[in-house]
This record gives sequence, C-alpha cells and structure tokens, in this order.
Amino acid sequence: MTPKTIAFISPRYIEASAGGAEVACRLFAENLHREKGVSTEILTTCAEDHYTWLNVHKEGNFEKNGVLVRRFSVDTRKETGKFDKIAERLFYKQDITAEEERFFFDNNLNSQGLYEFIKKHADDYAFFIFVPYLFGLTVNGSRLVPEKTLLIPCLHDEPYAKLPLVRKTLSSVKGIICNSLPEAELVRNLGNVPPERTFVVGIGVDPPESVASPDALKRYPLRPPYIFYCGRREHGKSFFLLLEMFREYKKQNASSLQLVSAGSGYIPIAPSEKENIIDVGYVSEPVKARLYREALLTCQPSTKESFSIALMESWHQGRPVVVSRRSSVTEAWVRLSGGGFSFQDFFDFEQILNYSLSHPEVLERMGACGREFAQKNFSSKKIIDRFLKALIHFGYVI
Repeated sequence: MTPKTIAFISPRYIEASAGGAEVACRLFAENLHREKGVSTEILTTCAEDHYTWLNVHKEGNFEKNGVLVRRFSVDTRKETGKFDKIAERLFYKQDITAEEERFFFDNNLNSQGLYEFIKKHADDYAFFIFVPYLFGLTVNGSRLVPEKTLLIPCLHDEPYAKLPLVRKTLSSVKGIICNSLPEAELVRNLGNVPPERTFVVGIGVDPPESVASPDALKRYPLRPPYIFYCGRREHGKSFFLLLEMFREYKKQNASSLQLVSAGSGYIPIAPSEKENIIDVGYVSEPVKARLYREALLTCQPSTKESFSIALMESWHQGRPVVVSRRSSVTEAWVRLSGGGFSFQDFFDFEQILNYSLSHPEVLERMGACGREFAQKNFSSKKIIDRFLKALIHFGYVI
C-alpha cells in the first residue's frame, strides 16, 4: 500500500512563538490535515532556543490540532568556539575550507535519534519535508531518503546559501517548495535545479480571530505616532540597522515619533531613550494585531526574506509597510501591491517617515491596497490548495 502520511521536519516546535519557518511548518501540517484530510506529522527536536539549541523539552510524542508531534533530543555540540569562529567568517563573507563546512553542519543542529527514526520508518511516509535549509538537521537529514525528500528551504541570498553542501542538498532532493518566485529563481541558480523540481506556494496568513481593544495598549508607554517592528531582534534580520536609523532620525528631526518592537532578542536601550524606543516583548495575537493597527508604519528592514509574515499581518490590519530595497521578495511585494515604501539608505528612510507623518490619507490608501493583496494571494485556503497541488506535482497519491 502506498504510504499517505507526510512528515514535516522542523528545528523547533513552539506553539506560542518561533521563527517564521517553524510557524509555517506547523500551519502547513495542521491545515493540510484539517482542510484536505492529509495525514501529517511533525518531527522536531527538544530545543527551544535557536542560539544554544539546548534540550529543554522532553523526548516523546503528543498530538496538537490533529497532528502528531514527535520530539527527539539534540546531539551534543562539539567545540562551540570553533563553530562560532566559522559562523562569524561566513557572516562576513570569508572563505572556509571543505572540512570547516562539514564541521559547521555537523555541529549547528543535529539529532541522531531523529535520523534513526527516519531510516527505520522511511517506508511509512510518503514524503519527508525539511524546513528550513540552514541547519545540519536539513543538510544531513535530507541525505537519508532523498527520493522521498522535499525542502521548504526559506532561502535567501546570503553566504550560507552558497556553500557547496547547501547547493548539493538543493540538487539532490526530489523537489523544492518555495515561498516566492524570487526564492525559486535563487534555488534554481544556486542548486542548478530544473524548473520542474520547484513549486512556488507561499505561506498562508489570515487575520486574527480577534483584535484587542485600544485600551489593551495602555499598559505600555506608547505615544502615537509610532513605527512598529515585529519579529526577531537580531542582526540577521537587520533590526539593529533599523534601531540605528531611528536614532539618527530622532537626532535630525524634531519629532515625537516612537519605535515600538515586539518579539525575541535583547534591545540595548539607554535610559534617555526609553521614551522613544519601546520594547513590548512577546504579546498575544490580539494585542499584536492592535499594535499593527495603531502604527504609522510597519518596518521590515530584513534583506534575508523568502517570505514575510509581518508584512501580511500589517496589511491585514490596514497599515502600510516600509521595506529594504535590497530584499527582492519584500520590495517586489510592496511594488506589486502598492502597500508601502522601500528604502535604500537612511536618507530614503528619513524622507519616508516625514512624508508618512504628513500624509495620513496616502497611508490609508496604501494600507487598503496591502490588505487586498494579502487577502487575494495569501489566505490560508489559497495556500493550502497550492500546497496540495505541489505534493501531487511531486508524486503524492491522494
């Protein structure tokens, strides 16, 4: 009998919050099961922190929203100092040797228990779908059953993506499911992957079931107008570039504008800045929606995006966005939708903020355009229809 179950392999499973790739993985599994009746499971690790990858959760299985989740322990990492030096060299686009590349992927995130499970139960699954590309879990795990392996790489143009082992992974698996056309083009170029082995799907993002009342924001020292950032506060997402540009903006302009951010990561805020830079940390979905709705703009400065959930969330609340012109994905969506602005440098950023403060009617129209774009192209129903088509394209038998 042809196996029907689809296994998604994700670095983490955190119901409340995680990286965009992990959230997308969970939603794909749950929506395929609920909307299409596909049997799905998630194979993941016991880790929660994507810096240390320490085993926080216990090994074992549990069911959530109709999906069986299997947790496996993370392997002990060796010579973390050596690993950090290699990672730093990659970040700064410096060359590494083949031995160092292998060490990098053997020590950033792996689980021998998970690998053994895949080898033992390969015949029980139709596909193993790995999300995202960067970790040993994907590079090493995808070699186990390549003829049944699909990737959702969440790939962007960065030094890690150009490593030989990543290129080999892209070229050796059965198929690749991409979040956007620019990502698919990058996959084809880097991995020498023929078009028929890629399929563009995207990520489904729907409006939240409820939006908190304006009173819910009174617990924070907000003083609209403010610009909003939601996501991981780290260099890889260009958050500190946004922080630097906002600080420079405040120096150069007599404005009461605030920067409000939600998500993970530490923000160095001097006492003198606490009136202008507000860290709300993790918030509930209804409160997050209200923060989007009350913002002047949502800022998404990252250049390393294959998709951006934050853009869709902001547009669902009718608020425009400002993105980096160096991101082929987010810049294209802003251009196609008319839902915001893009910046090249600080001077663009400054002009965008000043224009936005004095043209609220334009921002309303941009926000409406963004909402229409998100609803038309990236609702969960549309995306899960595309995802099932992708599975069938790669040989899944309903």
